[in-house]
Amino acid sequence: MTKQIIEKELHKLIVQDDSGIAALYAPWGNGKTHFWKDFIQKLSKDESREVPRDLRYSYISLFGMKSLKDIRNKIFENTVPLSKVKDDNPVQGYMENVAQSLSCIDHKTLKLLSKVRFSLRVPYVHFSHEFSSAISDLSVRNMLICVDDFERKSKDISTGEILGCLNYLKEECNCTIVIIFNQEKLLEDEKIEFDKFNEKVIDINLSFDLSTNDLLDLLDHKNHPVYRHVCKYIKKIGSKNLRIISKIHALSIKLSSILQGFDEEVIEVFVKSACLFCYCNLTQDENVPDTDFLINIITYYSQDARDKLGEKYPFYMSFVEDYDYRIAQEYDKLILEGVEKGFFDDEKLLEQAKIVSDQIKSDFKRNEIAEIWSLIRGSFDNNASEITDTLISKYKANIAYATVYDVDAASELLEVLKETDLARDMIDYYIEHLEENNKIINLNKLHLGINNKSLTEAINNMTRKEQNLELKQVIEDRIIKQTWDDSDLEFLGNVDEAEYIKYFKSLKGESLFATIKELFKFDRLTPQNDLYAKITNQVKNSLLDIAKESDINKFRIHTMLGVNEEK
Repeated sequence: MTKQIIEKELHKLIVQDDSGIAALYAPWGNGKTHFWKDFIQKLSKDESREVPRDLRYSYISLFGMKSLKDIRNKIFENTVPLSKVKDDNPVQGYMENVAQSLSCIDHKTLKLLSKVRFSLRVPYVHFSHEFSSAISDLSVRNMLICVDDFERKSKDISTGEILGCLNYLKEECNCTIVIIFNQEKLLEDEKIEFDKFNEKVIDINLSFDLSTNDLLDLLDHKNHPVYRHVCKYIKKIGSKNLRIISKIHALSIKLSSILQGFDEEVIEVFVKSACLFCYCNLTQDENVPDTDFLINIITYYSQDARDKLGEKYPFYMSFVEDYDYRIAQEYDKLILEGVEKGFFDDEKLLEQAKIVSDQIKSDFKRNEIAEIWSLIRGSFDNNASEITDTLISKYKANIAYATVYDVDAASELLEVLKETDLARDMIDYYIEHLEENNKIINLNKLHLGINNKSLTEAINNMTRKEQNLELKQVIEDRIIKQTWDDSDLEFLGNVDEAEYIKYFKSLKGESLFATIKELFKFDRLTPQNDLYAKITNQVKNSLLDIAKESDINKFRIHTMLGVNEEK
């Protein structure tokens, strides 16, 4: 049933002339008690004449009750005017009940009760049990009663006895009663007994099955800024357990307090994580992944892991995909730790929040760069000038977030548009940014190649300058791996023969001859130029000097490598 239907039926039951009993039941954690208390708060403020102004109300829990006398006494002791349901002073409420009850007792009955010793000036806890019993028998009439936790009653009293007592209060004392319980937790014999009396005693059976939206509406602190984030992700999960939802909301408020000063986007990232890990940690739904799966999700893509989960695997994967969860981040692990302990490590959380904040800003700037290409793809207009101006301004404004691939694509486009000078300026601006921030681009480790030769050359020049590259690095990282450019060749041509001799002697095994043969390739490249010839001569002369050192080296170089004066 929806929240609106349940509220409507309860309201009709309370305002009707005849008394009645309603049973409100649902599984654990579905917010039955919370809903009822919220409903009573609204009812207490009802300005219409439908609800009697003098209606009295009592809320009791059967937990710990061992006799019918305990139940009747507790009903009496907890009775307050409906308009004062938020009154937190039980002593005052009790005194008012006593005073009101005594005012309705005739002189003869009062003389009988005078035998019970009491004083209105004695604290509430000192009132005699006998006095409460006597007064309650006379006072519990014409009122609204809520009996909660029916399934948690003591074994000393039977289900039939309790229902019989409540039926008596309905029939003989004109009391309207609402019973709240978790039907699933009743013992088998108690279920049978409850069903036996249900038709005779219960007037309305209300199955409490509120929607996620209704449960979210029951939360306290709905004005808190974090509430909208909680609603967004609880709806994604589809939780219908108010206890879990309330726990998530409370943890999210804690998080937002710790993360004060960060943007809402950062707080939302952490709330999203808290909703997921708190729900998966507390739910009893077997089709929802446990937190171990979430933390180690990357390992569950293997076939062995899938087989281990069996039929649960598709449910788990569907859940995380719907939630847009892919891999555990460091902040996820901190969130889970906080969920399990009930508190967070503020210092570590703030460190992660800074990382997340930087990433969000980076993503935003990256999107600004990406928007430039939307301008290109968006029409067949002859707007090259507009594209050029936008591209330059956007890239310079967001150069800290541009990748080498971004600059490569932009400089290539500018050259296509015959804006070679602007392309060169952009590359220089990018290199200047890298140098100012001590960033090094290793072209050998890029997954994709760089198309623009000017950019490649500029990066290599910067790298050599920053790293003070040695001959070994240029030959092994650039020449052999085919990532060299003209600046590398200039470097090789300017290295003196002594440096080549030192490098060749450091090589051992198969790499020695392989490296030398790779360097002699410049002698075979066409068309030949002075730079190629200069490198070839430097390599050749250094090897001839080594050959002069011993007969074995002469054999290696002249005979095995074929290097001689005429080569």
